[in-house]
Order: sequence, then structure tokens, then C-alpha cells
Amino acid sequence: MFSNSSTSSKEGHDSSGLKEEVVSFSKSTGAYLSARSELFGIEAREAGVVYKGKITSLVIAGLTLALGYVMLLVVAIALLGELFVQKFTGPLAGWIGSALALGGLHLLIGVIFLRKSRKGSSVSLFESTRAEWHKDQQWLSQNSKRES
Repeated sequence: MFSNSSTSSKEGHDSSGLKEEVVSFSKSTGAYLSARSELFGIEAREAGVVYKGKITSLVIAGLTLALGYVMLLVVAIALLGELFVQKFTGPLAGWIGSALALGGLHLLIGVIFLRKSRKGSSVSLFESTRAEWHKDQQWLSQNSKRES
């Protein structure tokens, strides 16, 4: 009977210690996730400030360049069509043949750039977050080795 009461009090102490460990782990995990999300937010805001002006300028430049390019393409088709009328006869003489030739050229250029774009990018984003994540992984692996 004496041994049962000591065993039950020991189990109560273990249960209390486990509960404290779980609470401590929960608080630590919450603090860790909060710090990581704050770091991510800071980096995202910095990236937004840096790229906001650049993106706006790029959009305006892209639209303006695209409009100018389309206008020049229409003129090139018309001039090339006049040249085709003078040099060739048949259904492809005129603007139809020149549009077909320039369209084929554009498709070829598009395929080349599409293949080029599929190659990997060397730009690395969120470097600080990844560095902290790597440090955390190293720390966890060192602690797990110590506990083993």
C-alpha cells in the first residue's frame, strides 16, 4: 500500500512535468512562428517597395513599346506586300504573303525565347528567411544529436 501511494504521486509529478513541457513547447512554437512570419512580412514589404516603381515603369514601357511595334509591323507588312506584288505573282503576292512571312518569323523568335525562359532562374528571393531556416535546421539537427 505504501508503494502504491508513492507510485501514484510519482505519476502525478510526471504528468505535471509533461504538461509543463507541452505548454512550454506550444509557447516556443508560437513565438518561433511569429518571428518567422514577421521576418517574411518585413522582406515582402521591402521587396514591394523596391519593385513597385520598377513594375509600374515596366508596364508603361511595355505597353508603349508594344503599341509602337504593332504600328511598325503594320507598315512593314504593307511595304513588304507592295514589294511582293512587284516581284511575285500568285495568291501570296501582296500583304497576305508578307503577313505570312513576318508571322512565321515572329513564331520562330517566340519559340526561341520560350525555350530560353524555361531555363532556371539565378535570382534568389527571401535570402534572409532561407538563411534563418537553414540555421534553424542545423540547430535542430545538433540538438537531436545531443539528445540521442
